[in-house]
Amino acid sequence: MTSPRRTRTTSLDSARQESLRIGLELDLMNQSIHKELGRLHTVHSSVLTTLLNHLPYGMLPVFSFLGPADVAAALSVCRSWLSMLTAYCTLSQAFSHPHERWQYWQRYLLIQTTKTSPDLDHLHNDDIVVSRVCTDDIRDVALLDQEVHRTTFFPKESMYMPALLSKSPPSGSTTSLPRIGSYSSRSPALKSLHQKLHHLLSTFAHQYPQVGYGHGMTFVGAALLSTLQYDMDASYRVFVTFMEKHGMHHLWHASPSSFGAGLPRRLCQLERCVDVYAPEVAAHLRAHSISTSMFASSWILSLFLNDRSLPPSTCMHILDTFLVEGWLAMYALYIGLIVVHAKELVVATDEASILHALLSLPKHLAMHGLGPYRMCALTTLSPSLATMLSLEIEQEPHP
Repeated sequence: MTSPRRTRTTSLDSARQESLRIGLELDLMNQSIHKELGRLHTVHSSVLTTLLNHLPYGMLPVFSFLGPADVAAALSVCRSWLSMLTAYCTLSQAFSHPHERWQYWQRYLLIQTTKTSPDLDHLHNDDIVVSRVCTDDIRDVALLDQEVHRTTFFPKESMYMPALLSKSPPSGSTTSLPRIGSYSSRSPALKSLHQKLHHLLSTFAHQYPQVGYGHGMTFVGAALLSTLQYDMDASYRVFVTFMEKHGMHHLWHASPSSFGAGLPRRLCQLERCVDVYAPEVAAHLRAHSISTSMFASSWILSLFLNDRSLPPSTCMHILDTFLVEGWLAMYALYIGLIVVHAKELVVATDEASILHALLSLPKHLAMHGLGPYRMCALTTLSPSLATMLSLEIEQEPHP
């Protein structure tokens, strides 16, 4: 018969050994967490600096008391939250001042472009001659003049109004806000904005003569100016980043009558995505001889920013996502809209009604925001949209 004293001693020894084993495992787990954070440091430097300097002494030791299954569950939850916050542009919705957005954008701008960025902020309202200096060698200057003259702008006061930055757009509401230029062509403010936009685009065309000016650029330039409180220098830097970093310059080739190799290529890529993710819609379009160029050219050339139904917040969220994610952000909207509203497209019975339904898709962004469509495209499709685009979208066509 075993004595109670020996039993207690054996149990205590076992407990000590188990405690030592658990302690070693927890130490290894903490080391692994530190290594993982260090590995990610180069990707998200500012966030990871905070994690490395503060959380290990506060939050991370909590995970020392959790088992592997619980840690894995926490990791899964973190990834789910990241997907949700990213899809619904939660950070974009938090910006309440252009300075905040500009600070965020600067992390994603090209550090050094292939061309030297000119100082554009010296242009005064009455210095239209300065804008003309850059147009002497632009072949499509007439098109530039014409399209700038009819461009409208959001009043900068409306861009960050709390009521217009609502996280939940009112359902069924697509009423467009008044824009500068909608009702008057003689406004001094409109004249000044047209000069700024003209100077921005003519400067780009002068520095990138192989690209020049093309349809769609005015919408992007005007949206950037409105978002950044009409700051030409900052707007130009973002515009050049769109063109160089994300390959928008391949959409044009200095011709007012045709487009660059990038446009048909991206239209072809969109057609392939529709074939994979919305085969019923693809078959319906083919049955009525509707090609992607008939409805999606403007989507690609202007990033949806030509749609007058979109409120300022939606336009700014589009700019945010495109700057950070590139064409993946836009294809998430293209495909998300088509997949979510597939039934509306296939019930249309003739070419006119189908095209009307397709061209009306961007209006849903005004009613529901980007979130539902990004969530659908980025988290529910198989194969993933990123995988589908990785071999095609990021490989630019040869000049």
